Amino acid sequence: VCVSQENEQLILWVAIADVAHYVTKDQLLDREAMFRGNSIYLAHRVIPMLPHELSSGICSLKPNELRLSLVCKITYNLHGILQKYELFEAVIKSRFRFTYTLVEYLFANPTERKTNCTSEIETSLLLMQKLAELLMKQKNERGALNFDIPEGHVDFDQTTQLPKNIHSRERLFSHELIEVFMLQANECVALFLHDNKT
Repeated sequence: VCVSQENEQLILWVAIADVAHYVTKDQLLDREAMFRGNSIYLAHRVIPMLPHELSSGICSLKPNELRLSLVCKITYNLHGILQKYELFEAVIKSRFRFTYTLVEYLFANPTERKTNCTSEIETSLLLMQKLAELLMKQKNERGALNFDIPEGHVDFDQTTQLPKNIHSRERLFSHELIEVFMLQANECVALFLHDNKT
């Protein structure tokens, strides 16, 4: 994700891996993925729907590596009201890999930067925060459901790989930010499908 500002507009870019470029309809990979149905997320590992070379390789964002993507570019006014959107294929290069906790730290300490990311990326982060707050406010005002349910996290013993503790994982603003941006992209795709009777 990325947010930029152009004059009186905020631009949200949401990019996802273009898996369909590598997994074509009715070929072996597609049939195996259909058989599996989805990736399985366990407490300490993932059993991916697609081979590791795709799911953790060429379809996974890695800083400074080119990736085939599907992009939703959404334009808002400065009040967070949708103006227009575009859907297109692209080749992207991620600039920096953030964790949720690092983003949360940067939001809480905007003047204390402890990363080696550029000022351009830091500016984009602050614009993301601003846009996410506007979109969340709209979401709450229209009465959308908010599933703020605690998520369990299992700690594993490094030697035995057995569970040793279970605790609640804190729900961060950075989690909500990604969720609201993904929701915006999904709504734009739904509008596109509706308008094109697909």
